[in-house]
Amino acid sequence: MDHSLQQLQSKLPRIIGIHRHVPNRLHLSWDTFSPSAVRAAKDLPPYLILGALDRESFTATTDGWTATWQGTEQETHFKLKYSKAERRYDIHQTWDGIDGGFSICPEKIGLKRFILQGLYMQFPSQWDSRAKKSLETKYQLTYFEQPENMASFCGMPDGAFRTIAFPVAVRNIEIVSEWLSEISDANVAYPFSAEARRLLQVINYLEGVAPQWTSNPMVVFEKSLNDTGLMPIRLPVHETAADGTSAWTLHREVYVIFITVPFAGLTDLLDKLCSVNGPIRRRHSDDLSVELQPVIFPGGFDVQAQSVNYWDSHHSTRTTFVFSRDGKSIQIGYVMASLQSPDESLKLLNIAKQISSDLVAAVSQVMRNA
Repeated sequence: MDHSLQQLQSKLPRIIGIHRHVPNRLHLSWDTFSPSAVRAAKDLPPYLILGALDRESFTATTDGWTATWQGTEQETHFKLKYSKAERRYDIHQTWDGIDGGFSICPEKIGLKRFILQGLYMQFPSQWDSRAKKSLETKYQLTYFEQPENMASFCGMPDGAFRTIAFPVAVRNIEIVSEWLSEISDANVAYPFSAEARRLLQVINYLEGVAPQWTSNPMVVFEKSLNDTGLMPIRLPVHETAADGTSAWTLHREVYVIFITVPFAGLTDLLDKLCSVNGPIRRRHSDDLSVELQPVIFPGGFDVQAQSVNYWDSHHSTRTTFVFSRDGKSIQIGYVMASLQSPDESLKLLNIAKQISSDLVAAVSQVMRNA
């Protein structure tokens, strides 16, 4: 393609802030929180790890108190029992009916420190396994469990985080922003943030297994242009592996929506984002091409890993997202998104929409004249 078009595409914003939801909660300072001073439910944090405080669950005793924080699923809860005599917390957590273990936290350590440095350094693997099975069965997506050698991204009071990521055409970024705004208007109990990042995506269409159209470079190129609103880096190339397997490989840039949400809010947010023909679809809905399907991975995974790849259910197409080619750009991107004001984000979005519109028009004209 024309070098001037490549230069135009290079001017696209690397990252665009899309939306940020902060629940309306009463502030609680964990540095000054004293469990022995708790007399009523109002003295406790309104949200803790897996859900919102069930005020009716609070029970005060001569030796302390007990309370439960209820998740969006019926069988999800985080329970605390505090004993003044023993100066400790008993912690019991359950997600979707799956036991997350029982822990004892000495008061002198502090609840915040214990949760962040002990309880959630490694996410409960049984929860990850259940989430992978249930979500991949329910939706057209791929779920990645937390690797054993990777630190868990966890915050107080929201617990461990997960990221939902899916490609989107530039023209549809604003629509996703509107969806998320509507969810915010309902004042869900958990926070979430979203941004659009321009990433490199590599797609391998296995020859003889993938759909027939994937072996036609011009058809693949044109479809990619329509799916992303961006120009592929080059025409698909034919490659043969050492074992004799052949594939048509497409390298392209694409904006990927990253939505970071606490694990406790993941199933609820997916349910609210799900639609018949959108990026989050149920298994029984029309098939969404694997290169456009969402992936879910642990919060911070995209900072600690260079890339991620996965196959479709027919093992005909492999998709790879390259998070960072220099080891720094993704971390810089996080800072950029957090510093963007709504007006700055809107300005960047309008720039991306204009460049995309110009690119699509110019490339389409070149293809018509070819």
